[in-house]
Amino acid sequence: MEKADVLLAKWTKEQGLTERMLFDESIELLQTKRIATKLIKDYGRVLKEKEIFLIQFFLKNVENGNKRKKITKTNCYEIMNIGKRINRKEFKQKRKLKQSFK
Repeated sequence: MEKADVLLAKWTKEQGLTERMLFDESIELLQTKRIATKLIKDYGRVLKEKEIFLIQFFLKNVENGNKRKKITKTNCYEIMNIGKRINRKEFKQKRKLKQSFK
């Protein structure tokens, strides 16, 4: 296996994707799966119970080929908006912390 193939396999695994998904699925679905995986893994403690359920339900449906086809862009944007909200909250906290050290 070439070095590029090894790096691709490692990166896709870290992002919660598969190599096959990378070439077969829409960009929105791939971005959303990556965001959802990161949210559950890194920010589970700050998510609301409803958001955790929504993200886990989305991830479960992404893994099932038949259900994956039924995922709409609207479903993807719901997860992306949760990710955006968490990112903004984290940025504000980091900015406050940085300002407190000045």
